[in-house]
This record gives sequence, C-alpha cells and structure tokens, in this order.
Amino acid sequence: MNKLSESIQTAVEAVNFGPDRLVVSVISDEILAKVQEQGLGMDNRALPEAKAGISSVFEGLDFDPENLRSQAFSIYEGQIPIGLMTMVIAPRSWLENQRYLLRETVGEGLEAVRIIDFREVVGGDKFPDFCVMPAWTKVADKHRTKLALPGFRAFHQMLSVIQQSAPDNTYLEMVAQGQLVQSKSSETMKFIGDKPLGSSIESDAMPFDISLFGKNSPGSSSTVKMAKLLGLQQAENIASIQSLGPVFFKQLK
Repeated sequence: MNKLSESIQTAVEAVNFGPDRLVVSVISDEILAKVQEQGLGMDNRALPEAKAGISSVFEGLDFDPENLRSQAFSIYEGQIPIGLMTMVIAPRSWLENQRYLLRETVGEGLEAVRIIDFREVVGGDKFPDFCVMPAWTKVADKHRTKLALPGFRAFHQMLSVIQQSAPDNTYLEMVAQGQLVQSKSSETMKFIGDKPLGSSIESDAMPFDISLFGKNSPGSSSTVKMAKLLGLQQAENIASIQSLGPVFFKQLK
C-alpha cells in the first residue's frame, strides 16, 4: 500500500463503529472471501486481480493517471463481516469512456435522451484529471440503522484525506441506484453501447420507461442523502445508463 492508502486506512480505523466492532481492510483473498460469504458483494471495479486500466483493490487508492484505483473496508462484529465500504479514484483515461444520458425535448414536445460524457455532466469543455467516487457500500439489514452515522463519518474522513492529496481538476461523483430493473438495465447498456457519443434517441425507441429517468430506488435514499450532506449538486436532467439513477457531483479541488 502507498502513503495515501495508508493514511485513508488510519482515518477509517479511527472511526468508532461501536463495541465489539472493528474495521478490516480488504487486502487479501481470504478477507474478500469472508465478505462475499456474508452476501455483502463487491464493487465491480474493485478487482482482486489487476487488469488493463484497473489496479487490484488490495493495492489501495492513489492518484494514478494510468489506472482506476479502489480501496475497500469491511466492518466486522466479532469474526463476522457485517458491512462493506468502497472508494474509487478514476483517472481521465477511464472517465473518457463513461457514458450518461441527458433528457431533453426535441421537435414539437417530443422527449428524447442524448448520450453524453462526463464533460457535460460537470458542465465543462474538458475532462477532470481525476474523479473520486464513493462506491459499492452495503450493510447487513439488522445493522443498517446503527452503522449509518459512523459509516457517514468514515466516508467523510476518507474524503478529507483524499482532498488533501488531490491534484487540481479533481471532481467528486456519486450515482444513486435508479428504478430500472436489472433485466432492463442489461438491455439498456447494450442498446446504448451500440450508439456513438452524441446520439439522440426519441422516446418511442427507448428500451425503458422515460418516467423512471433520474429517480432513485427506495434502497438508495441513503446515497442521495449522503450526496447532499457532502455538498454535491444533482446534475440536471442527467441519469446513469446502468439504472437511470440520479447523478451528483462537485469539484473537489
């Protein structure tokens, strides 16, 4: 682990999650297996083995212009993982390939969505050099209420450490899970993936119900709340292509 990831680990470990609970860094296959055995899942960008453009989650976070970096922590009660928190730092090379949807009106009141990139999300003419993303986070149902406040404190501490080391032109993004069902999500991703940046799709050709656009699922209300508490603004008329969920952002540095 590098200096930044070690500082983040120290900051998260200092948060009090309650008696008989401790923070465990996900830095080995054994720890990862325990987390997954409890059904806590893992962010699809937090990989145990590195691949082109993405470093192993075991290496921790860094401002790496060549690779997406991630870091994950599990909250243990005794010997059992009961929660998982993940953070991602994506470089410009990764951001350039990400796509979003912009809802707009065309013609005589006809609704459409246009495929856009992250530049339009943040309202600029160039990409950020890096984007920090609070990522996949899950808590066992019976512990959700008790871990909400310390979990927010942990993310706040992580972001404070990250901001101190962040280079200029770094942004923060949070995306809440939308209301699009998984089967439709896969169909939408394939449909959008076949079309170039800037393509406009009219409502009668969309593989989803436009009324779901930009609405978060009930289970992701905490993501929306945290985004607002952290001072992020919602990108107007913009949604994720994975689930049509709302997108929040701010310039971190």
